Amino acid sequence: MSLDRVPPHNLDAEIATITSLLLDKEALEEVIDKIIPYAFYKDAHKIIVANILSLYNKGEPVDLV
Repeated sequence: MSLDRVPPHNLDAEIATITSLLLDKEALEEVIDKIIPYAFYKDAHKIIVANILSLYNKGEPVDLV
């Protein structure tokens, strides 16, 4: 693979996924075993998802606040 090529990604889909995880507990519970931070393209999104998963696994609330 050439170093100047960008892997396929969709930042709008990443944002929509993160938003749904923060707004809907049922959505989070449905994908908790399938979602992995490193599947996200943008580094900030990887960090957000990793923290969402960490909070959920600790039993802490996961929401916009």
